[in-house]
Amino acid sequence: MKLKSCQILVQIPCLKVVNASYNLLDAYDGSFPNSIETIALNNNSIKADVSDLINKFDDSEIETVDLSKNKLTGKLPTDFFNKDSLKKFNVAYNEIEGEFPSDAISDSWESLDVSYNKTYG
Repeated sequence: MKLKSCQILVQIPCLKVVNASYNLLDAYDGSFPNSIETIALNNNSIKADVSDLINKFDDSEIETVDLSKNKLTGKLPTDFFNKDSLKKFNVAYNEIEGEFPSDAISDSWESLDVSYNKTYG
């Protein structure tokens, strides 16, 4: 099952939370409104490059991202972590690799989980 560009979500300008956890999603094609603060797509089977997926949230004031327990690959985009709004980030149990930018962590962060990947740093 694919979660495609959800026109209905884009038409809800004050939408703050999207939770599509524990489904059978294997892909996500689309974007979310800029009002999104929390996105939970954990415990699915999403196969994607983590940078491509995370970059879909570039224009939002996202606070919480949970993409854990999927099939994400690639390297984490370092510029995404410079977002002042980001407080919680979870990509545990994926197939992400490469160095995690330790200088990208802000004092305002509340939690970070990149465990069970192939990251270092």
